[in-house]
Amino acid sequence: MALVVAGVAGSAGAARAFDARNLLAYQWGPVTIRTSLEVTEQFNDNIYYRSSARRTSDLITSITPGIDLSLGTPYSKHYLSLGYEFHQNFYQKRSDVNYSDHSLSFNLRLTGYRVSLQGSDQIELQNSVMGGGLNPLVLGESANVERITFSDSYQVSYSFTDKINGHIGLSHGRTDYESGTWLYDSTSLRGTLGATYKPRTRMTFVSEVYYGKTMSEPNHPLQWPAPDMNSLGTFVGVSEVFLNRITGTVRVGYEVRQFEGRSGSKGDPVVNASLGYRFSERLRGTLSYARSTSVSAQSPDSSYASDNLSLALNRTLGPTGKIMVSGGGTLRISQYDGGSVVYGDRTDNQWTAFLDVSYRFQPWLSTGLRYEYELFNSSSKAIIDYDVNRITLRLGIGF
Repeated sequence: MALVVAGVAGSAGAARAFDARNLLAYQWGPVTIRTSLEVTEQFNDNIYYRSSARRTSDLITSITPGIDLSLGTPYSKHYLSLGYEFHQNFYQKRSDVNYSDHSLSFNLRLTGYRVSLQGSDQIELQNSVMGGGLNPLVLGESANVERITFSDSYQVSYSFTDKINGHIGLSHGRTDYESGTWLYDSTSLRGTLGATYKPRTRMTFVSEVYYGKTMSEPNHPLQWPAPDMNSLGTFVGVSEVFLNRITGTVRVGYEVRQFEGRSGSKGDPVVNASLGYRFSERLRGTLSYARSTSVSAQSPDSSYASDNLSLALNRTLGPTGKIMVSGGGTLRISQYDGGSVVYGDRTDNQWTAFLDVSYRFQPWLSTGLRYEYELFNSSSKAIIDYDVNRITLRLGIGF
């Protein structure tokens, strides 16, 4: 079962609660502090992501306290926020795979007369069992994999007129696995130059060109050195289109990537599209498709293109709309080219489906029950095919 219990003790004088029913949010002038604590109980019938004949089930209790500090509001011209969450996970039968995760996030928005700055940073320290095609055979039967990930993105925009904007962006990402793991560390950098044109309030055209570099580093003495990969691409599209019940964003482009030291290059279309439809005031649906490229963590001289399709429906029930029923699914197809004989030239398929029912007693108090199913298979015999069922019960207090 999930239980969320959180609070902040008020200090004399300076702090005041927003509401007598809400002891979870306090304000000192423009500074807001929110706290939360979530506990969930999950049944997982395949905790090691193994084939059907070797699956192991367990009950997992997760405790997640969190705190968020913000200056301003998400709708104000200037906004800063800093958030932290701690995840402690306990396995009832296999306590050897108990693990703790930490997540730290920062968001920034500064808006001037013509110039604006928007950015985000996230750091995650994780130590869980890994699935999704990151071959558990070489990681061990019950191996938790320590890893730290960094994700940073900043963009400076300049308004030439009320309708025409230009922007420059820089993003950075890094995944660092523990030493000795048969997975390569990865660092990616990307610079973007783009412009937008807004012919009317609810429609924006965008065009971008970007250049990126991905660098991989071995973690094990028997792994070979990895070449860097360079990528060059462009996007054009339409975003924020509102037509009665329909909202949508469509961006299409093309990317060319090449490993350093190789004569050939590989090109693929890249897409990011999302379509929302409001069937009624209580029923909404979203259909999304994205095609992106990256470098394999197992064979870093192999790049891959992923097609990601997702569908979700959300329905509110009851006279006050406190009951929410959500359902949907995703399909991810990853096609690898080149690289090693074992991990290159393969296709991975990952399916997920979910059904979620939640009830919100108050804006700060909710409970829910969720079912998830995941199916993974690969054309490579070195990758383990698996499926897993998860049932999660939760109860939470906090914003």
